[in-house]
Amino acid sequence: MKNSKFKTEYKLKQHTMLLHFQAKPSSGENVCLRASEVKPKLDRFILKKLGEIKTVKEKYSSWIQAEHLNGNDVAFKYRMTIVRCSERMNIYETDHRTRRDRNNGVPGPNFVLPDIYYGNMGDGPQKYGVFFIDGLKIQITCFIPDLKKFIEENIAEFFAVTNFGTMQNKGFGSFTIDREYINYEDALVNKYTARICLKATIQCSGESSRAQSNLFKMVKDIYSVMKSGQNYGRFPYIRSCIYKYMHEEHQMGNEKAWMKRENIAPIRTTHKMPVDTPEPHEHFKVDSHKCYYVRALLGIGEHLEWYEPKNEEINGRSRKEKIEIKEVNDEIKRVASPVFFKIVDNVIYITADEPNLQIYNKEFSFRNKGYTKQRDGISPRLENEGYISTPDQGMNFSMKDFLKYFVTYYNNERGNRLTIIKELEV
Repeated sequence: MKNSKFKTEYKLKQHTMLLHFQAKPSSGENVCLRASEVKPKLDRFILKKLGEIKTVKEKYSSWIQAEHLNGNDVAFKYRMTIVRCSERMNIYETDHRTRRDRNNGVPGPNFVLPDIYYGNMGDGPQKYGVFFIDGLKIQITCFIPDLKKFIEENIAEFFAVTNFGTMQNKGFGSFTIDREYINYEDALVNKYTARICLKATIQCSGESSRAQSNLFKMVKDIYSVMKSGQNYGRFPYIRSCIYKYMHEEHQMGNEKAWMKRENIAPIRTTHKMPVDTPEPHEHFKVDSHKCYYVRALLGIGEHLEWYEPKNEEINGRSRKEKIEIKEVNDEIKRVASPVFFKIVDNVIYITADEPNLQIYNKEFSFRNKGYTKQRDGISPRLENEGYISTPDQGMNFSMKDFLKYFVTYYNNERGNRLTIIKELEV
């Protein structure tokens, strides 16, 4: 850190690629982490540290540059600039080569995006990941001594609990203040309302495609088991933890079993199922619990995709079907996952907020929109539709309790990879 009367300069160390560039960057471009993204987030972090907005406006009015129209945010009186420490950077892109291309020796990208990112699968603009090998410099200019000091005391914690760019909740865009000690678990449990922090450690870190791929492979594995379930091919299928938890702890069925029962989603039986699950395939019809859209507790998207049954395949090729999800009053489009991953070197920290209150007791339609590719023909389930509600808030779902359950569940299924490193009483 370099400090003068009105300016403070920090070096940012990057841990995971920043993912948001719509055009392929080149070394000569001014590609960087944008201050226009970082400063509003730092402003909100400062505001929360200072207290309720009404009190802040009264007590710290001289620090405030402007109030936002939403009435809940302010901009503080300081300037921020961010520049690269060098021209060296890795550009990650999707490998679109076919199997024939690979067999024919067609070269692929130098650095490949992890397969947890699906955004480049369509025909729209491609996104790229960037890793600034020598880091970034961030400069804060502030003419109010007390505000400058407050920023200096809290900026390391801010970067410890914040990511940037696309898919930031999944760990992309992770930076920290270089050579600044911070207790990450303390910072995370104080920021995120579940008040618990989990940790996984892998054997590599850094900017190589292999290191980045392995980090996000672990993130994908954890989150898939947590939310959707995971099929490991020749290994047994691991059921979604949120389905199992809600079934055992809250006596609720789930939307997956319901969609199969209502013939909205296909029933595919190619992977090996645990015999004790009441949810899918030969067991899904006997679930005595009322079904709810329980996966909404971990975020709401606009659609799901399912592979068709084996007996409907054409020449051994599996086709995907799209299930459209809509809230019936059109008040909710998407809700981001409350689960947050922070990656620092080779350590993956996992924490979460409690679910967004607006998702409770809402009715959703699930409609089969047919095969994802037009050339695949017409699905026998096309336009099949049904309605299902999210759980009521009165069922008292606790994200902290769920994550504690998840650690035991995941470790039993995948080996002892996760530990609880910090929890606070809520």
